[in-house]
Amino acid sequence: MFKLKDAKAVSVPFLMVIALGASVWLAYGLSIQNWSLIIANGVSVFFSAGCAFIAYRMHHHFAGVPHATKHEPKQKEDVD
Repeated sequence: MFKLKDAKAVSVPFLMVIALGASVWLAYGLSIQNWSLIIANGVSVFFSAGCAFIAYRMHHHFAGVPHATKHEPKQKEDVD
């Protein structure tokens, strides 16, 4: 996402579902005080929610803004 400045291939709703599922497991891990579940799902919630946030911002920030790629040559203006 950062290199290409493009998040079209990233599904924000999918990432939010993953974050929701991990947060349910995190809550369960907290309720039974199981550190394996707490750490693993805490990391999962952090990264999936973070990626969803970044992808959402990219979808709305770069929407409709054409951006140049490295493969497109710069066009020179004609000088008369």
